[in-house]
Amino acid sequence: DEPRIESPRKIIIEEQVIELCHEALKILFDQNKDFSNRS
Repeated sequence: DEPRIESPRKIIIEEQVIELCHEALKILFDQNKDFSNRS
């Protein structure tokens, strides 16, 4: 029963990490756009 409880937690953590990565990429892209506009 314990592994059944652990698996969903790991899946949720992975989803959160993926979302954070996507947000970080968006911020990086926005910064690159700002730099390109400045130059």
